Amino acid sequence: MGQFPRAKCGLSGKSEVEGEEPLTLRAGQSAHHRGEVPHRCRLSGPSPARTLLVIANA
Repeated sequence: MGQFPRAKCGLSGKSEVEGEEPLTLRAGQSAHHRGEVPHRCRLSGPSPARTLLVIANA
């Protein structure tokens, strides 16, 4: 399952995405990466954050 591309969509709040390139994900933004790239998300603001993870299975 690790080889499939992934996308994270910010729904609310603010989170940090660490992977190939670190970035801040806010509501309305998205980030894409290859599935085999190690990655993680963490809360980076004072309020809760919600993200949607999409895995593309071809």
